[in-house]
Amino acid sequence: MDTNDPEIFYQVPQIRYEFAEKKLKEATQNKEELHSIMRGYLSTLTTVYSYSRWKNDRVTCWIVSEIIKLCDIESESIAFYTDLFDCDPLIEGFQDDLVTGKKREINIKDSYIQWELRLADKYLQQTKALGATQAAYDALTAKLGIHALWPPTKVLPFDIKTVEKVVNLVNDSELLRFYSTALSLDAIDPAKACYYANLFIEKVKKILPEITPIEQELKKQAAYIT
Repeated sequence: MDTNDPEIFYQVPQIRYEFAEKKLKEATQNKEELHSIMRGYLSTLTTVYSYSRWKNDRVTCWIVSEIIKLCDIESESIAFYTDLFDCDPLIEGFQDDLVTGKKREINIKDSYIQWELRLADKYLQQTKALGATQAAYDALTAKLGIHALWPPTKVLPFDIKTVEKVVNLVNDSELLRFYSTALSLDAIDPAKACYYANLFIEKVKKILPEITPIEQELKKQAAYIT
């Protein structure tokens, strides 16, 4: 970790994975059970990534994202995580920054919002209306300051009642209509569902620059009262 040679640092994910894989294989001789344990390992790595991201730890996030690519499990599972982390601005260009020694200042909240918007566009390309709509919704609530980046227990529900309250905050009834229509069509007409999901995403992108986060507004009010 302390070496000045990036080429050596690049070996860290492989070394960490080989160590973990050996321990996981020692825990069972059953192939099916090993796959189950490996899925649990993937889940744990994702939690580590989320926590490390919240701490603005690009190094650990990059290592975790690279380890996941090495995991011996179904390609579909790996593709999901690869898509997920490849959209994250936090680790974008990390290897180039490592080679050049560049230290980049990244705003955790702003980059999280950008990450969710990228995911929304990605899911839309994959005809996943539900995932696309929820990602855009998470970007919106994060900008409002009512969606915590960590811990996960503070993430807002993605249900009609909560979404309706959020839409009232931004005073845009069209958002609720786009959300409801996209989700109601998701199982019966994916193409139409994606059409309305796209309307939801584009509306969110338009609203975001106009939002003053709630915590900022509360600070202003507190200062005024003082």
